[in-house]
Amino acid sequence: MANKFYEPGERRASRVQDLFATVAPRYDLVNDLQSFGLHRYWKRRLIQLARVRPGNRALDLCCGTGDVAFVLA
Repeated sequence: MANKFYEPGERRASRVQDLFATVAPRYDLVNDLQSFGLHRYWKRRLIQLARVRPGNRALDLCCGTGDVAFVLA
């Protein structure tokens, strides 16, 4: 099956952006379904373990919808 978002060459970045823009509105719902809601627990636990305090810095790479980054901020 061909991936309609894959395009080699100069337009690839644009197509990747289109892919994520398409997925973003349902990203958290898909995580809920795939993890049976456990991803929410995992994220809360991550925040507890990180122990970020005022003045600390945190970097959230590949952050999905950014919900962890927003809580860390």
